[in-house]
Amino acid sequence: MARFSWVEIWQAVLPVQIPTMWSLLMSSNYLIAGMKMLYSRKIQKLYVIAIIFMVSGLSSLSVNAQAKNVTPMSVEAEAIVNRYFTALIDGKTDSLRILLGPKLQKRNARMLSNPAYRLKLHEFYRDAEYTIKGSDTLDATTVAVNVEVKYSNEETSQLRFILKKVGQSAMRIYAEEHPLN
Repeated sequence: MARFSWVEIWQAVLPVQIPTMWSLLMSSNYLIAGMKMLYSRKIQKLYVIAIIFMVSGLSSLSVNAQAKNVTPMSVEAEAIVNRYFTALIDGKTDSLRILLGPKLQKRNARMLSNPAYRLKLHEFYRDAEYTIKGSDTLDATTVAVNVEVKYSNEETSQLRFILKKVGQSAMRIYAEEHPLN
């Protein structure tokens, strides 16, 4: 039995449903009958505006779902990067250690075990804002996630995290690159 994620189902159904719903709405008398039931002109205008926003919002969702190539691995990778930045902002070195791959764990072991490093992380990242700009599946086990970070001093940096999945284990961050800095 094939299993599909909600994202795959959404991507398959939404582009078909939007034109169908739109043609049903416009070709039938439901819109006109609904407006006749409303007595006030203001309520009629609000009703029309609500329908326009609903239809335009749903159609933009279908465009966004088609434009971005979403895979279960990319969703998992972006979730790990979100957890990573949450740990940085909160200064949680134990969480950072769990999210890093073996080589990064070993390279950063001394810092991650230092209690003063927690405070430094929290101070540095507490007002930082990060935005995941997208992800690229590099191979069957590797995903690259692109992130833009805006620090409290208004400085920004572009980061690229390389995440790998080894066997049945969760994905881990294996590298952090600074491609545009």
